[in-house]
Amino acid sequence: MNKLLILILAFPVLFGSEVPAQNISLQDRIIAEHIYNFGIYVNWKKSKGLGDFETDKFRIGVFSSDTTMYYILSRLCKWRMLKWKKIEVIRFTVPGELKYVQVLYVGRDRKDMVSEIDQAIRNWPTLLITDSCYNYPNVMINFFPRNALKKVEINKQNIEKRGMKVSPLLFTIAKKYEEDWELMFRESEEQLDLEKEMVLMQQKILDEKSREIKMKEIQISGLSQDIAEKEK
Repeated sequence: MNKLLILILAFPVLFGSEVPAQNISLQDRIIAEHIYNFGIYVNWKKSKGLGDFETDKFRIGVFSSDTTMYYILSRLCKWRMLKWKKIEVIRFTVPGELKYVQVLYVGRDRKDMVSEIDQAIRNWPTLLITDSCYNYPNVMINFFPRNALKKVEINKQNIEKRGMKVSPLLFTIAKKYEEDWELMFRESEEQLDLEKEMVLMQQKILDEKSREIKMKEIQISGLSQDIAEKEK
């Protein structure tokens, strides 16, 4: 198992009672790790329209009605840095709340609002990361594009239009993301096969025990009849 998946599988120990571990999918953990990694390999130019307050930290925004990704990223980034800055994770639920963040992830539950969200951030150098966004031409990084073999698409032109520069290593990270998914599915299949085998073994043992109990019941019934006959 590679280092990224080891880190991802260790995530439950980072969470308190706010998000039960069983509610955090492996898919969300992988996405969170790669949102952070994408921030490493995109460079932001100094923007005249942004003051020191907006750029004193590296801010990652999460636009979603669900709090899961917000909590995952908050815990993941608590002791990390990006561009030599402390990371702050901010959650947004409506476009009117949006303010400048270097990275904005739009959850799959808000994919129909991507056009409206992008309109609100159009004047900022914000890396827009979407999930299952199929009908918007200005996507920058999109997880799970429609009818694509790849699990992530990157539109370098759209990113650079907003004043950011893409490192060639970003595409390496995207390829790594594909490998993580392939590894995860292989391991999931192996685990599923193992669990099926265990279930079959358990069922076989239960069937055997059931037959033994049935035989014992027949024997006891026969003995009871013999005793009853002798007592007559």
